[in-house]
Amino acid sequence: MMKMSSRKWAFGLLFVVISLAAAAQDGPVKSTWMAPPPTVDGAPADWINPVFVDVEGGDIGYAFANDAKNLYVLLMIRNPAAKSTIDSTGVTLYFNAAKKKKDYGILFHKVMIKADEYIARLEKQGPVSEDTKKQIRSKPSYYLYAHEVLGAKPEGVAAPEAPVQIPVYKFGPQGQMLVYEFLIPLERPASTQAGVASAPGKTVLVGLEYGGMTDEIRRQNARTQAQGSGIAGDNGTKIIGTTGTRVNAKKYSFWSEVQLAPEKQ
Repeated sequence: MMKMSSRKWAFGLLFVVISLAAAAQDGPVKSTWMAPPPTVDGAPADWINPVFVDVEGGDIGYAFANDAKNLYVLLMIRNPAAKSTIDSTGVTLYFNAAKKKKDYGILFHKVMIKADEYIARLEKQGPVSEDTKKQIRSKPSYYLYAHEVLGAKPEGVAAPEAPVQIPVYKFGPQGQMLVYEFLIPLERPASTQAGVASAPGKTVLVGLEYGGMTDEIRRQNARTQAQGSGIAGDNGTKIIGTTGTRVNAKKYSFWSEVQLAPEKQ
């Protein structure tokens, strides 16, 4: 069972809880109006009184906010054991009007790109100096915070050259917690573009999913079992390796009906 709680946070060197009011509520999760918009940096100091949906006994919490143009999602993994394989799988957000369907989603994940590909991406945005290129090439590869639209079917209508706003996400540690922040445009100009397809004051069904078995873990388990030292665990976990290290590969999936805040005048 999920319960929602309103929390007021203060931030210094550590993430400190100032107050907590918890109460079970019926109906949609309330998205709070966010003005000015938060900086998407994995450090949620600028979130004011987020209304959290607490799941997995409070090990995981997530909250929503919006303004006239964007939806903001804050995901907090409070217990490191609930991190699962998020580093490998990334986080997928699903958006639907009424049903829990995975026919449209946005996968947020890190991808590794070569230095020259990074330079090429930068050149699409404007000229890049030779000194900058030389500095970039001093490292062979880079991680890119990327997004990918899943399950969308082309509608046969040409999409605009660029969306109003591209999705953005960042993550970072806050003490023992791991914090993810997401920005998703409310407008979805075409099915193949990233957006919520909703507007302030409306209701949208949001799914959040991460973790689970990965190809690398499956290969590692197969090698370990071949050596006779693998022991299967519960809920998608495996004890792998001769040291008996337990890896939590549980898949987490949560759905919430979200009431977007109406536009403030």
